Amino acid sequence: MVYESKDALKYYEEHDSKLTEYFKEMLDEFEELRFFTSVDDQDPYLAIVFRSDYPHKAGSSEVDLLEGMMDGLLQSYVAVPHQPDRLEDIFKFVVVKKSSDEASGYEKLIWADGVVAPRNEFGGQQVNGGH
Repeated sequence: MVYESKDALKYYEEHDSKLTEYFKEMLDEFEELRFFTSVDDQDPYLAIVFRSDYPHKAGSSEVDLLEGMMDGLLQSYVAVPHQPDRLEDIFKFVVVKKSSDEASGYEKLIWADGVVAPRNEFGGQQVNGGH
């Protein structure tokens, strides 16, 4: 079970730069990290944003492998020293990439069914495609 959204947001705000550095080290395509609470289920999410030049699309075998790698990254990151909490205990995650077309905003790479980002997330732009 993930943290309550307000507690996850507090953790994110306190550790944003450390988390960003972690993902920068682990993912060549990483551009930025965002936090949002899903409108539908009220769960806290980390949105891992890739650069627009990431060549793969949702549903490809490369993105399927990426999903397994992301699970591993969230399981291996010790979020709270001297406690069993990992990132996967605090947040759920999605992966998007910036669209090369500025008007499109972002494209979904890894996105669970039922996750609804608030309208003001991702620059207030639509997140397209994905699974």
